[in-house]
Amino acid sequence: MRQAIVLHLAALPALLSGMACSGPVHPQVHADFIAGIRHGATVTVMPAVVRRGAGQSHDEHAARRIAASLQRAGVNARAGGARVTVGEWHVNEARMARESAAALATYVGERPTGTRYALASEYLITSKGQVGGVHAYVVRDDGAVAAILIQNSHHPLFQAARPATPEDCTELVIAAIEKNWITP
Repeated sequence: MRQAIVLHLAALPALLSGMACSGPVHPQVHADFIAGIRHGATVTVMPAVVRRGAGQSHDEHAARRIAASLQRAGVNARAGGARVTVGEWHVNEARMARESAAALATYVGERPTGTRYALASEYLITSKGQVGGVHAYVVRDDGAVAAILIQNSHHPLFQAARPATPEDCTELVIAAIEKNWITP
């Protein structure tokens, strides 16, 4: 049991940086993204997708808050008005994350943002009204997935934040971006 826990914790940095869960992030694309945002690459922050079971709504205010946070960190970011529709709710959160990142990539391919990267966040609210997970995705302008962040009850940032509202989820996304992409 102890060995399994150590192995699980050892995988945490890769999961947080978007290179685990057999995900679609190529290490070089991710490295280029991290270097790019530190050297002037442009980022459009899309409205957050708030999922409540099968329903979806969008939070434009979250996009403005995340973009403002990135700007304060020196990233050339702006909030975008486009609303991305993601796939179905699944029991498998990693699958949902991959599918949502792919939906963002498809969206950007069909409707270019005019920036090098597009970022979308996703908040999973259970049928009981609890936050079950918080995700963020970045895709390059050519549709390549550059980063995926997954936060849920297994992650220290999520545990510390104890998000209960979409606003709390936005703050968690900002903290996870800072920790994993701005000052890793």
